[in-house]
Amino acid sequence: MNRSAEKALEFNKIREALSVLAETPGGRQKASTLSPSIDELEVNQTLDETSEARRLIDENERLSLAGLPEIDEDLDELKVAGHALDVASFVRLAGFSSMAGRTKALLERKTEELPLLSARARDLPNLSPVEAAIRQVVHLDEEAVRDDASPELERLRSKSRRLRARVAKILDATVSSRDNQKLLQEPIVTLRNNRPVVPVKSECRSQFPGIVHGASASGATIFVEPSGAVSLGNEIAALADREAAEIRRILRALTERVRTFESELMAAFQALSTLDFIGAKGRLSEHYLAVRPTITTEEVLVLQDARHPLLEEPVPLTFRLFEGRRGLVFTGPNTGGKTVALKTAGLLALMAQSGLHVPASSSSTFPVFHSVFADIGDDQSIGSSLSTFSAHLAKIVEIERGLDRPALVILDEVGTGTDPAEGGALGTALVEHFLERGALVLASTHHGLLKAYALTTEGVDAASFDFDPESYRPTYRIVEGAAGRSMAFEMAERLGLDRAIVNRARRLQGERERHVGELVERLEAGSARIEKEQEALTEARARLEADKAQERLERRHRLRDFRASLEKELDQTRGQLRSLVGEAREAVKEIRASRREDEKRLLEVERKIEAGLEAIATRVADEPAERRADLPIAPGARVLVSSFGVEGDVVAIQGKEAEVLVHDKKLRLPLEGLEALARKAPASAGGAGARFAKFPAPKAVKTELNLVGCTVEEAIERADKFLDDALLSEYRQVRLIHGHGTGRLKNALREWLSEHPHVGRHESENRGGVTVVEFKD
Repeated sequence: MNRSAEKALEFNKIREALSVLAETPGGRQKASTLSPSIDELEVNQTLDETSEARRLIDENERLSLAGLPEIDEDLDELKVAGHALDVASFVRLAGFSSMAGRTKALLERKTEELPLLSARARDLPNLSPVEAAIRQVVHLDEEAVRDDASPELERLRSKSRRLRARVAKILDATVSSRDNQKLLQEPIVTLRNNRPVVPVKSECRSQFPGIVHGASASGATIFVEPSGAVSLGNEIAALADREAAEIRRILRALTERVRTFESELMAAFQALSTLDFIGAKGRLSEHYLAVRPTITTEEVLVLQDARHPLLEEPVPLTFRLFEGRRGLVFTGPNTGGKTVALKTAGLLALMAQSGLHVPASSSSTFPVFHSVFADIGDDQSIGSSLSTFSAHLAKIVEIERGLDRPALVILDEVGTGTDPAEGGALGTALVEHFLERGALVLASTHHGLLKAYALTTEGVDAASFDFDPESYRPTYRIVEGAAGRSMAFEMAERLGLDRAIVNRARRLQGERERHVGELVERLEAGSARIEKEQEALTEARARLEADKAQERLERRHRLRDFRASLEKELDQTRGQLRSLVGEAREAVKEIRASRREDEKRLLEVERKIEAGLEAIATRVADEPAERRADLPIAPGARVLVSSFGVEGDVVAIQGKEAEVLVHDKKLRLPLEGLEALARKAPASAGGAGARFAKFPAPKAVKTELNLVGCTVEEAIERADKFLDDALLSEYRQVRLIHGHGTGRLKNALREWLSEHPHVGRHESENRGGVTVVEFKD
């Protein structure tokens, strides 16, 4: 990406703001070197990471690494072989390891909500062994080596404490002695050269035995270590030297142990720096009230309610570039907002490609530009002999050499710095050239020729910034399809320039420029008329929508009243139906009660029929042999089943039994009860020669009934018929499928089954969605 464009668009200020929001040295370093990417996948991923960091903030759970110890110098020291870290370094490393563990745990708990940050957290190595090793040696709160860091250190410190206690007793006895009261300046104990001393009057030196360790500035007081404490003090000093040596040995050993985790510590340092950097991007998004923009593969640039992030109270801007309009030329008076619009577009494009949210509507859309160029401002330099015009041309040459599609070219006051006529022609040629090179072009100008080009050329459009016609103050509102006047004369008058001078300037204005100005004025007037007509149309449309809304409201009211009356009628009908259903249920109960008697009579009739059939079969068996076919019984033969008086086909013979197919049912019957028949059409059931009774085949009945979606009344009616068919088919068990629903259908069925005369028991299946019914024996 072009560095001069980043400077012109003030992207460095965005980096600075991001660095301030970072909380670690590594995060600040990453923020200060942030640059736009031209990899679409990387751009989308970094934007999504920023969105996850912003989501944490919005949920009041920030990704904060404030207070993370700075261990970069400690890591450098770890790389030096044989070098031992001090206690302060270990305190920092332990704190760093602890915070790394907490951050890892926080993000890994949110894998579903924050998949990208969780993946970053998985890169954090487990540093708990480092923290545990340090805690075994170092007391972190006191920032000192623990007494139990080694048995030798514990022994030395224990002995030293005992000796110090003895010295304290000696000193207490010395200062509290009545004999010493007149020798001491004060009855206190202090330190000199790390040895305990008491303040003795100078003139009493000979009366107080001990070693002098110093005197006061006036010389009136000398500080004496009592002779009884000297030998103990010497022993304590020797123990201190041995203790220091043991501590050095312990720290060297701990350093070597931690050094084995050098790569893990470095990886954690990088991972936490990255997480802090992402967290800073989330905080920047919150600060700017920014959103994630849409990244597109098409060369479309859409700024919707976009705000310049570095302005205190920016006015939202909306404009776009697309395939049918790849160029947009901003016109209008100075201080009207042209340069801000150009900078906003360029800066937000760089922010989006850097993984930063942009202060705009979420419908704002950016392509991934391979090059962004901006010629904004006056870069004239006396040292390099560059005039304003030369500086602009130098940038143009740079754009020409480095342009790579997709590209965004921003030209502020294009063609300025030279003769207006030549500048206008040159500016027009440059815009036209970069459009032909395939770039998206945003430009601003005061040149009439370029304004006319933008208004009359396909694929290019003009836009002006509106102003108050009374005060000539800018409103910063973009009016597309209109070329605004520069209003130099009006602005001069407003700023207090003598009107005679302004009028003279108007007379001196070239004829061609005047015609262009008049053309622009006519265009502006036409644009104003169109705008007023559009406002009138908008008002008319609003009135029409209001009328339609009122009509819809009235229609809803009528429909509500109709529904209310219909519901009332339905309630009455439901009441009547409930009464009828109750009556029907009572009738059904009575019918079922009477049906028991009918069934008994039916069974008696069936027994009589069976007796009659047996008698018929007996008579048939006693008929003369010449009336029966004398045929063998073999597979495929047609036979008469004497015991039932029905015909069937022999399927197979096994010993003294045959497997006979009768009405699609296979029966195993004794051979002696079968009679072979000739293959001919049987006599009609009512004919004179009828030899047997023929019954219709039973209807196939399923073993389960689906009642899902039925009303209670429909379900009971269907279930009643189904149970009757199942009884006739001699089933022992069937299933009623009613589902879960509200439970009303299930409860009604079970209440009905409890009263059914042929149901022995019923129970739930499939978690209550099915009821299994067993019949009585």
